[in-house]
Formats: sequence, C-alpha cells, structure tokens
Amino acid sequence: MQGFGFEDWLTNPDFNTADARDKHKQEIYKRIESFTINKTKFEVTELLSKAAVPVGPVLSTKEIMDDQSLYDGNTLVKINQGGKVGEFVTVGCPFTLSNYQPTYGPCPELGGNTTEVLKAYGYTDEQIAAFAANHTTTPMPKPAEK
Repeated sequence: MQGFGFEDWLTNPDFNTADARDKHKQEIYKRIESFTINKTKFEVTELLSKAAVPVGPVLSTKEIMDDQSLYDGNTLVKINQGGKVGEFVTVGCPFTLSNYQPTYGPCPELGGNTTEVLKAYGYTDEQIAAFAANHTTTPMPKPAEK
C-alpha cells in the first residue's frame, strides 16, 4: 500500500488479493507496526489521509472530552447538577433541526417533576392531589449511607 510505503503490496502475490492478505496477515501486521511504531496516531492519520486512505484516529475519553469543538456543536454538553454530583459532561444533540433548539440543565430532584409528568400522561389536578394525599407519588426515603 503506497500510504505505508509498501508498493509491493500491489504486485506481490502474498498481498495483492484478499485471500492472500488473509493468509499473510501476520506479515501485514508486522509491516504496519514498523510503519506506525515511531509515529503518533495523529501523524499516521495525516500521512494516510494524504494517500487517500480513509482513516481517523481512535480517541481516548480524555481526548474527546478535551476537544472544544465537540462542545461548540453541542455534541457534548456540561451540566452542573449541583450537590454531590457537581458538573459533569454528557452527550448533547450533535445535529440541528429547524425550529428546535434543545435546552440542557440539571435533572430534577427525585419527585421534583412528578406533577409535570402526571399531567403529560393526562391525569387531572384532582387525581394528582389524591395521589399526593395517599402518598402514591411520594419518593421513598433514601437508604442510610454507610
């Protein structure tokens, strides 16, 4: 492959067909290793891209979370939940839709949006009040921490 500098892969019968490459894959792995051993994944990506090889680096979680462009496009969003959770990063909406802009914020505390959810399911104010009166919608106490 010319991107790796191994032009013989095009003509060598050990490499020029899928079956041949399958039979000699350990040799291919060794050659790829010799090409990449002293390069970063970004250098390999750049070199192979110039040779028209479809390629991209595999990023670590830290590299992904440090990529500001992912926050700019809402692929990742930072949310401050407060309390013990504090600020955290989560997946946002990485594409845009006409007339829709998602909003991001902390999730409600346990039971904090019970009325809203029940109304969304069609329950009346009277039914919701009855649930509250008989403790159907009261969150259970948290177990004691050890």
